[in-house]
Amino acid sequence: MGVNRYGLREVADLVFIDLETNKPFLYMDYALTSTNEHSAETTYATGGKGNPRRIAFEGNRQSTLSISTQIIDFRLIALLAGAEVEKGATNVFKREVLTAIEEEGNVKITLSKTPVAGTVTVFALTNDAIAGEDEDIDVIDKDVIITDGVAGTQYVVYYQFLSDTNAEKISFKAKSFPKYCKIVGDTLIKNETTGVDEPFQMVAHKAKPQANFTFTMASEGDPTTLEMTFDLFAEASADDEFISYIKYEN
Repeated sequence: MGVNRYGLREVADLVFIDLETNKPFLYMDYALTSTNEHSAETTYATGGKGNPRRIAFEGNRQSTLSISTQIIDFRLIALLAGAEVEKGATNVFKREVLTAIEEEGNVKITLSKTPVAGTVTVFALTNDAIAGEDEDIDVIDKDVIITDGVAGTQYVVYYQFLSDTNAEKISFKAKSFPKYCKIVGDTLIKNETTGVDEPFQMVAHKAKPQANFTFTMASEGDPTTLEMTFDLFAEASADDEFISYIKYEN
């Protein structure tokens, strides 16, 4: 039987599996790339005239899996943080520019959100910048009464409000680091002879995200791309495999 040859030009759909529970916790069908790199160290015994290499000794094999995406799932960020996505009400900072009005002898502005007690600070706005000292104020629900305020004047307000219970939060903590997981990737490779796409699977048995990553916010250019690198470890239960590639029939 002849040996089949294949071409590959497709990204893999990835499943992330918790090593402790063996349950999938994230499906990623929006990756841009997934790149598997391998390295090893070679040292040599040398000798004789000209000191040529005589024997090679290989070791310290290492493997990494790099994944890039422009679609951001909070669970990915949580994986890199070594944390969980916390869902629920949380304090949110807000800035508003409002024009003061006079009502019942008081000069006031009305916030769009109910502020958390003790978080409101008000400044007169000049050329869209904070000017001078903060104002003496009295806060009643969403209304902020400015003691020496002037009706028609613009004021900039900084405060916090409590979000609804659908807010999602991820916290990077000094003592929290990414955990191990298993990554399975499914894609298609094309048979050179038949031109038919055939299923192809990658299995990284024990992967740990590197803690270093960059999250960029920019107003121009391509969308933010999240680059993640996973160190792959030899898994004893899988005959010390780092990663497996499987071509199978439908």
